[in-house]
Amino acid sequence: MKLKLNKTGESIKKIAICVVLVIVIIIAIFNFTYIKEQFVNFLGWLELNPLLGAFLFMGLYIVATVCFIPGLILTMGSGFAFSQATGNILVGTLIGTVSSWTGASIGAMLAFFISRYVLRDSF
Repeated sequence: MKLKLNKTGESIKKIAICVVLVIVIIIAIFNFTYIKEQFVNFLGWLELNPLLGAFLFMGLYIVATVCFIPGLILTMGSGFAFSQATGNILVGTLIGTVSSWTGASIGAMLAFFISRYVLRDSF
């Protein structure tokens, strides 16, 4: 049996989602120094592990694509991060481009299959 929400239930659901998103944004703003420190640590790790970092970045990009997180910041950040890690702007940009493109493509395919086969009866 499928549970149907009335208009009030749908409104409450939308408001709850908006409240959660606002809370996440506020937490990110107040924890900016922590995020900055973690990014610097990630750059240091990426210098030591560029190949593993590329695959980790692809996985992050796949999750971001499936969760509808805009990829502009990730794409630009990948070029910067890999350029800093390799010390060569051309090689870093190439690695970032390939990682971004591959992660976005796999994420788009995964989002399609989830919506087509997993969540088909939900809406």
